[in-house]
Amino acid sequence: RGVKTGLLVTIPLVAVAVFLQNRWYIESAPPRRDEAPGLSEAFSGMHGSLRTLLFCDILARMGQTITKMYLVLYALNVVGIDSLHYGFLVAVQATASILVYIPVARLSDTRGRRPFVALTFLFFALFPALVAISRSFPMLLLAFLVAGLRESGEPSRKAMIVDLAAESARGSQVGLYYSIRGFVVMPGSIIGAFLWAISPSLPFVVGSLVAFMGLMVFLKRLL
Repeated sequence: RGVKTGLLVTIPLVAVAVFLQNRWYIESAPPRRDEAPGLSEAFSGMHGSLRTLLFCDILARMGQTITKMYLVLYALNVVGIDSLHYGFLVAVQATASILVYIPVARLSDTRGRRPFVALTFLFFALFPALVAISRSFPMLLLAFLVAGLRESGEPSRKAMIVDLAAESARGSQVGLYYSIRGFVVMPGSIIGAFLWAISPSLPFVVGSLVAFMGLMVFLKRLL
């Protein structure tokens, strides 16, 4: 009953958001171009650093996708907390994200983007590892706080993507970046299901290792 109520509350909120955006968001028309680059041209024209960032991002997101669908199962069925406490954990994660997002975005403009991108990849690797060793609510609280801190480098990473994309094909390259990442990480939940069947903690261990590989590549190639 609670899930149904939550969904019914969500629908009008989304409708209000759509109305507000449609009513007040004004987008200037982009300059006319003779011909937009195709997918192959957009990929071949990508800066080498942008391809490396894409590879690191894929590893970080794959680690996240392997574990994402099993967080609530692990918290409720393995650690043994109830749904109310899990909702509190999600609220803590969201609050941490909100508190760090804008200040770190400002800092990245003055102190460089790459250290903050490395920091967000570090938190992507730490979060599932902390979940895997959690056996109590306080440990899960620490893990979800770290999950919220993953957003600390997101403004920097997104700005870095735009900075590295070619100005003449920026829209195509940014769109292709996210499309490739989305398709590659899509099987992550299925991988997580096979790992969960072996051991409930295994998806989080593997997810952490995969994300940690992304961090290592970033530190070696881009920092």
